[in-house]
This record gives sequence, C-alpha cells and structure tokens, in this order.
Amino acid sequence: MTATAKGPPEAALLRVLLVEDNPGDAELAREQLTGLPGVRFEVREADRLSEAWDSIAREAVDAVVLDLNLPDSWGIDTLRRLRERHRGLPITVVAGSLPDDFRSLLVSEGASDVIDKDDSRPCVLARSVMYAVSRQEATLQAQSVSALVRADPDAIIVYDDDGVVRFVNDAATRIFGRPAERFVGAEFGFSFASGGTTEIDIMAGSMHRVGEMRTVRVEWMGCQMWLAAIRDVTEQRMVLRQLHEAQKLDALGRLAGGVAHDFNNMLAIVLSAADVLEDMVAGNQQAIKLIGQVQRASTRASAIANQLLAFGRDSSTNPEPLDLNNLVQGCVDMLCRLLGKNIDVVAQLDPNIGTICADATQLEQILMNLVINARDAMPEGGRIRITTAAVVLGPDDPFRSPDLQPGEYTRVSVEDNGTGMPEEIRSKIFEPFFTTKEPGKGTGLGLATTFGIVAQAGGSIAVDSRAGVGTTFTVHLPVVRPSPPVHSQVDGETAPLPRSGSVLVVDDEADLRDVVADMLGAAGYDVGVACSGAEAVALAETRRFEMLLTDINMPKMNGFECADLIREIHPRIAVVFMTANPVEADDRVGANAEAAILPKPFQQRALLGRVRQSWPQPER
Repeated sequence: MTATAKGPPEAALLRVLLVEDNPGDAELAREQLTGLPGVRFEVREADRLSEAWDSIAREAVDAVVLDLNLPDSWGIDTLRRLRERHRGLPITVVAGSLPDDFRSLLVSEGASDVIDKDDSRPCVLARSVMYAVSRQEATLQAQSVSALVRADPDAIIVYDDDGVVRFVNDAATRIFGRPAERFVGAEFGFSFASGGTTEIDIMAGSMHRVGEMRTVRVEWMGCQMWLAAIRDVTEQRMVLRQLHEAQKLDALGRLAGGVAHDFNNMLAIVLSAADVLEDMVAGNQQAIKLIGQVQRASTRASAIANQLLAFGRDSSTNPEPLDLNNLVQGCVDMLCRLLGKNIDVVAQLDPNIGTICADATQLEQILMNLVINARDAMPEGGRIRITTAAVVLGPDDPFRSPDLQPGEYTRVSVEDNGTGMPEEIRSKIFEPFFTTKEPGKGTGLGLATTFGIVAQAGGSIAVDSRAGVGTTFTVHLPVVRPSPPVHSQVDGETAPLPRSGSVLVVDDEADLRDVVADMLGAAGYDVGVACSGAEAVALAETRRFEMLLTDINMPKMNGFECADLIREIHPRIAVVFMTANPVEADDRVGANAEAAILPKPFQQRALLGRVRQSWPQPER
C-alpha cells in the first residue's frame, strides 16, 4: 500500500488595513506583517482616516494597523474617531517612542496593542495583529455564549463542590424570585445526582414552583464546578394534574351513570309494581300505607340516581336562554331568608355578562350546593360572596381548563371566608360519595352532581382553598345559542281518555316487562310482549300492533334498531322509548317527531299518559 503524502496545512488569512501616510513607515510595516508561520496577511493601505473609513465600508477587514498622526486627524483623537465608527474592530497602534501613561491611555481608549515603529524584533507587529484578532474572536464568542445563557428560559446555576453558587442567569433569578446579588455566594441548597434529572420544589417568595433539575460537571473559570439546568414545569404539572383529575372524574362519571341506569331499571319495577298493588288492595288502609312508603322511598332513590346521572353528564336537561344575574339574584333573596342572620350573602353582578343557555333548575341546584357547602364551612357565621363576570378565555389563560375551548364565558364565583380545605381534601371533593360530613348528614353527591351539571352545560368548575383562609368555587359557562328542548314526562291526568288498542312491549328485564304488560292490560289494551328486539320483530311479522313500547338499552339489538325494523313492517306504528337514561334518546327524538321518551322509573299514571299522548291518529 502506497501512502499519500499530505501537503502543508493551508495558512490562515488575515485581512489588514494599514493606515499610514509615511511611505517609509508603511513599507516597514508591510515587511513586519510577513514571516509568521501559519498566517498569511492580505494588506490594504490608506494614508488618511477618511480614506480608511471608505475602505472598510467597501470591504470588511479583520484588523487595522493605525498611525495616530495623519493629514486629516492627529493624536489620540484618530483612535477615538476610528473606534466610534468601528467599535468591534481590533486596532494595533504604531507610533514613535511613547511614555507609559500615554500607552495605557491608548489601551483604555480601545487600542488592542501599541507597537514602537523602531521595534526591530522579528514578526512583532504580525504577532500583535494575530493576537488582537484572536482575542477579539474569543471575546465575541464569550459574549455570544453569555448572551445565550442569559436568554435561556431555563435557570442556569453554577456552584462549587461546597454547594456555593458562583453564577446565575436571568431565568434563575426570575424562577427563584431573588436577585443575583442575593444568589451568588449563597448555598444552592439542593441535592443532586450527576447526569440525572431531579424534581425540586421552589419557593419564589410566596409562590410555589416545581422545577426539573439536571446537573453536570463542568470547568468554570479554570476550576471544576457543577452546572444545574432547571426547567420550570409548574404549568405543565398543573395541566397534567387537571388532566388526570378530569380522566378520573370522567371514569367515575361513566361508572356512576352505569350504576344509575341499572338502578333506575330496578326502581321502575318497584314503582310500577307498587302502583298495581295499590289498585289490588283498595280498601286495605294498612297495605295502602305501606305501598305509599315504598313509592316515596323509590322516588327519593330515583332522585339520587338522577344526581348520579347528572354527575355522569347523562341526565336529561331543558336548556333555555337565561339571564344569569336574575337567576342569581333570585337565589340570593331566598338564601338570605334561609341561611340565618349569622351568614351574610352578598351579590356582585356584572351587568355586561352574556346570555347563557342552560337548565335553570340545574343552575339553581349548583348555586344551592355551593352556598350550602359554604355555610357548612362557617359554623360560627361569616360572609358568602357571589359574583358574576363576563370574561374572554384565551389559549394561555390560567383560568381556562384543558377541556374548555377559548372564547366568551360567563364566570360565576362563590367565595366564603370559612375554614377552607387542605390539599388532600380539595383534590377529592368532586368525587361521588366523598364527604367530610358526619354520617347521615350528607350523601357526598352535591359537588359531584355540580361537577356533572357544569360539564354537561359545556363549562368547567374549579376550586381554590386553603385551610383557615376560605374557599372559592369558580364556574365558567359558555355564551352559546340555546339548545332545542327535550321531552318531559307526561302526566296521565292531562292526557286524552283511555282507548283500546294493541301494544307491543319489549324489554330484556322480565319483571319490568311483565308489570308494564299488566298495567296496560288493566287499562284495556291488547298487549304483546317480547324479551329482545329479534323476538319483537318476529312477533310483529305475525301480528299487527298500533304502538311499540320498547326499552332502548338491550343486548344484540337496541331499541332504535328494533323500532326501525318494525316500522318497515308497520309503517304507521307509534313508538315510545323506555329508558333509564333519557339523554341516550335525545338525538333520535329530535330527528323523529313520531318518537317519544318515557323515562324510568315511572308510575302507572305516567305510563298511561305517555301511551295515550303518543297513540297514532286514525287515518282519514
């Protein structure tokens, strides 16, 4: 193998402007700007300061060799005038014999070096120029690094092996909330692992911040030091915590909604059977009394189930345009009478809030829940302040939770000066069945229901509380157009008189299916029953029915699919959907005027009223 010979390395090029009006001195300077290994000088000349300015303007140079005494400028003023035009340019002054104090003055005015014209040492001028350019490059590089460190949004802290801080950047003073003079020289105070990432808690005055710190070994000012880079992740941690809480509450909401759905199915059986029994034991006052107790207990249980549905965002609502200030003022007037003289309720209402679209009853429930919780937090009395405000939440607004879109909102705040809550309680208050009240004094559903109602209305709720200070609940509701109203339950007493006809009852819950069939049969209807959608379709192919009364939530074939198939067989059949979750039928009801909803649980009067109201009109 033949080795390839390498040529000498290419010499570095330095462009120099020689400003000298004496031809002999200029020739001597050109001779001195040669012979330096590894460096090649490209020399341009000017014999006046004005000519030097024009030359630099036409083409940049790396350095200037300057005679102070020129035809158009004299003495130290020559250096000053050149520095004013070109501050970052290295300038080597060549002059005759000068006193030391004048040399020092030239350096203080910006000269990189001062060389005697009579200095006969080889390459002395060349070395001076090369060193001046190198120093200037190093200075610019150090300034650039320093500017980058200062501008870095992460905190940069350098400290020695004893943990004493030697340098901080601007971000460190901002994140830690103290000036550099109180930082440098003090102990850093955080343990570390080289190369690892550690989460640290930072108290910036009264504000708590969270930082991610990574520490590495560095050389600083000729000594081995530690460099800590700290990123402020307070907002990210807050968003993650909100996301985790929202995911947890969403999972709990789905669970609560599912439990309430099944609970309403069972209550429908209890209430319907109680109605049938009431008719069967007419005249037996003791039995009627017991049945009444069952009905009242079932109704209260249904209210709890509906609270769970509200928490799970599955409850049926009647949204309408609302003047929130009027609603709040009405609640305040009532609350002032109910809460007692030791509770002062104050309303501060913004007249410029926009119209919201929500269920008025549910909003009153929200206010009642929040105010009652505030009252319970002030056993010795106190002040409750309810405020409204028109706000616009931008993408970076701290009040905007992750699930809210930027836009116009109405803000409602309920603030008390009660006992407040520690963090371990505050983080759980929206969970269903969580309560700090004594057994028998609370179900733990009030705030869970409030959370569900607000979320269902497209808004958000947040709480700010500290033990011994008080609590503020803040609700944001979007300013939106009203949604179409949903169907409400029909009272049988206002429905048309009963009539005979054929009804197909479909429900996979055998007990409920049988008791509904019994109630319809007792009212004079011809009833067919099916335990599934497929069985109902098969029965409809052999019999003519005028009405289909079907559950929505059934396995394999749901009530909607069943109704669609039976309509193909009997196009004029009327349909009533039974459901323990009215929201699941809202979209279909809005799209199909022939459909109706019968929410579970229901009593005999509601069942017959819905059937009579939805009965198909005779053909003309």
